[in-house]
Amino acid sequence: MSRRSLCPSTTKTGLETRSTDPVRNPYAKKGKKAITIRLEEDVVDYFKAMSSDTGIPYQHLINLYLRDCAENNRKLSLVWKKKEDLAESGRSED
Repeated sequence: MSRRSLCPSTTKTGLETRSTDPVRNPYAKKGKKAITIRLEEDVVDYFKAMSSDTGIPYQHLINLYLRDCAENNRKLSLVWKKKEDLAESGRSED
């Protein structure tokens, strides 16, 4: 069956017909856009583990986290270190 709405309507002859005009779902708040994003494996594992604990799909958890960041206007704080500083601290550059 098609995803189009099958809302009944009446013709001049009194016969009931079905409309094929799409009707927006009144319960859907916002549409979602499918994207492709490459995440590091440990990040995905983190959300999958949280998903197991909560019963919420991991993709939804990632969306909730990103939504919280967007709604609260969170800014990423980055501090760039010089290569010399990394070498002195014994850390490698990723």
